[in-house]
Amino acid sequence: MVTEKIQKVCKILQRITLLIGIFTIILPIVFWNRIPEVIPSHYNAAGIPDQYSDKGILIFILFMVALLMGIMSIAVYYVKQEMTSKYVKEANASQMSAAYIMLVFMNFAIQCIFAYITYCSATARNLGKFFLIFAVILVFVPIVVFMIYGYKNEKKRFNYNIYIINTLDHNW
Repeated sequence: MVTEKIQKVCKILQRITLLIGIFTIILPIVFWNRIPEVIPSHYNAAGIPDQYSDKGILIFILFMVALLMGIMSIAVYYVKQEMTSKYVKEANASQMSAAYIMLVFMNFAIQCIFAYITYCSATARNLGKFFLIFAVILVFVPIVVFMIYGYKNEKKRFNYNIYIINTLDHNW
């Protein structure tokens, strides 16, 4: 189960994520006149722009930021509701707790990535040669940690079930 301290950290991280998303949407609109007319619209694996478009492409990026914020917020909300439900089994609550933490961290990582891409596009800068590696690590580390946690949790549950079965066999 999620401890009070972890829940507090997740709540703070959710608020920071929301602020990053809001600023990612608002700042380009506020500084629209300062954005160059032609900006990078695609980057290669080295983080160097290889396609350019009109600055109107930023509207698509801003739409994607808002859409991802909404989808991830809904996912986090429903997992948290399921995790705290009185009808959920303890084993499932444990998995839901891990999924909740994973989603909160992934949401933060995705919003940071989109904020950085928006900033680099709006200022016509390179992403940097390590951006792709960093972005992949940011997105996939929470998934890997969740999978490892799930495997360990399933292994404990399996061992517990074997113990119960052996205990029942000895009682007969």
